[in-house]
Amino acid sequence: MALMLRTQGVPTRIVSGFAPNEMNPLTGRVTVRERDAHAWVEIWSPERQRYLAFDPTPASSRLRAIGLSSPPGRLRSFVDAVRSIFHRMRQTIVEDPVGAFVASCDHRWRGFSAVTLIVIARRHRSRKTAPLTADEKTPNRDLIIIYEAYVQSLKRFGLTPDPSETDDEILVRLSEIAEPSIVTAASRFVRNYRVARYGDASPNEELSELARL
Repeated sequence: MALMLRTQGVPTRIVSGFAPNEMNPLTGRVTVRERDAHAWVEIWSPERQRYLAFDPTPASSRLRAIGLSSPPGRLRSFVDAVRSIFHRMRQTIVEDPVGAFVASCDHRWRGFSAVTLIVIARRHRSRKTAPLTADEKTPNRDLIIIYEAYVQSLKRFGLTPDPSETDDEILVRLSEIAEPSIVTAASRFVRNYRVARYGDASPNEELSELARL
């Protein structure tokens, strides 16, 4: 579809993401699985000045292909709901153990207290005994901070990125208002950022310096 539209002069891009279809009727939450990975087409609309999604894949045939032609039964929905609740509970405890323990002291959450203490104790013990892995030494939050510095640098030139813009589209706009040296530095940042974000490289001082530039 994208190739066909481009041959007709229609600005088109391919977008990849997820197309989840599994909503739990008991909780109203949607489960996103790896098998929900999907790609579709977006077409530029001059009238609305933005890209609009056009998915050429029939929804019914896609659901049959991934084995979801019929919704899960009530027993499966109940099991998934309980599993989801305990997963979110554990995640809350891991991210904010103190806040989770304070909340567990409330009379409505007394059954939660034992689980909270067990998870906190296990996490504390694992921190003391387990060596740091490469991922823990270079967490993703470093890249988030670096990218935020890059966005703040763009704003100093009067350019505020739109959430729907790609990095390449931002560079095109930057080239219209900034000196070539600035555009070159921004291009180098984007290239190095992609290597660190999607490759095996770790954030380095050069990436931080480019973000500040």
